Amino acid sequence: MKLVRDQFGSNVEKVLVDSPGRHQEISDYLLQVAPRLKRKVELYQGEVPLLEHAGVEAELERVFQKRLWLKSGGFIAIDQTEAMVAIDVNTGRSSKEEDPERLIFQTNLEAADEIARQIRLRDLAGLIIIDFIDMEDTKNTERVVSELKSQLVNDRAKADYAKMSRFGLLEMTRERTRPGMMFAMCEVCPTCKGSGRVRSRAEAAMKIERAILFKLPKIRGKRIRIQASPWMTDFLTADWYDRLYEFAKRYELAIDVKTDYLIQPTDFKLLTDYS
Repeated sequence: MKLVRDQFGSNVEKVLVDSPGRHQEISDYLLQVAPRLKRKVELYQGEVPLLEHAGVEAELERVFQKRLWLKSGGFIAIDQTEAMVAIDVNTGRSSKEEDPERLIFQTNLEAADEIARQIRLRDLAGLIIIDFIDMEDTKNTERVVSELKSQLVNDRAKADYAKMSRFGLLEMTRERTRPGMMFAMCEVCPTCKGSGRVRSRAEAAMKIERAILFKLPKIRGKRIRIQASPWMTDFLTADWYDRLYEFAKRYELAIDVKTDYLIQPTDFKLLTDYS
């Protein structure tokens, strides 16, 4: 109901509702406050789930992508942290253009539209830094910035803009009214702990070796089993096989590797005296 009160106006073409009870509630509310809008509310009774039918599921998947391709062949990359949001614009796989300035201008212009759209969809807020592709003509730069502002002019969250810096960066701030979609619909990855990176398999393999060496006085001459994820066991039994063989031979160990599907990608367990 809050969404209906805040967002439903004459600019909305149609509202689809898949719950009969919710449909009736919205209709009764509009009958009191805005009868002319009641006809735009329809009860959806299709077999395909509503969000799938309307393409919302596909759009949600796109919202979480870091890289978004533009029709021109360029792309924008969005990195969101707690401190700020960094958006980078690149020409990517754009076709060769006789006039590079024109190509860059068109890519930046298209990117400005998509950036404004993503800012609203993802509810990006706080400090936002946009790195447009450098342009020689200052008028083109002004037009790109103007396009971004025009696309956000009706945004409910207030925004403020700084002048384009000499490094070609546009700084802006957007009012934070609630947690952004990334934080509302996602949780911290148990593997990378929010860093967006995981330990390389080679580094994880060396960590396994160090763990074995730490226990060596008690396990020398015994059988050892390394339990690791499928991702890690593939590495240990292929790329790391020769090194692991020499390691076991040097320290008089019998080592085998077993897959544990419940373990995190770069975690491991060392077992001795197993049956």
